[in-house]
Amino acid sequence: GMPATWALLDMQGPQNYHNTMNAFDGSEGQDLYWESGCVDPVCKPDEAWLGVYLRAPPPKDGEPIHVGPTVQCIRLFQSRFQQHTAGSVLVSKYMDGRWHNDKVHRFVGGGTWNRRPAPEWSQWRVLNNAPITN
Repeated sequence: GMPATWALLDMQGPQNYHNTMNAFDGSEGQDLYWESGCVDPVCKPDEAWLGVYLRAPPPKDGEPIHVGPTVQCIRLFQSRFQQHTAGSVLVSKYMDGRWHNDKVHRFVGGGTWNRRPAPEWSQWRVLNNAPITN
């Protein structure tokens, strides 16, 4: 069959394509990046989003109806500064005229690449055991 039609979008719409494209550049470097367009100093839950719009071509006679792609894994790199990171991210899909939550990925860190889902016993973390003061 024909490949799907695709577009990159974020919370600011198609006019922010140049910024959104930076998140999907395939590079391991951090010289290009996407930054949310939140107006307040803090992004509210579900406010900042980034996505890929995919549309499959209509099926030809006799072909099965395409049900859409499935996101099997994600890989993201966030700022190393905690105030600029999300501790968890939600992968959702738009279907039947509304958004459906697919999977929540918790404990997403910053300053390193994070792959979800991650194989068991492939990630470790160290937490402070006492309050941290200035």
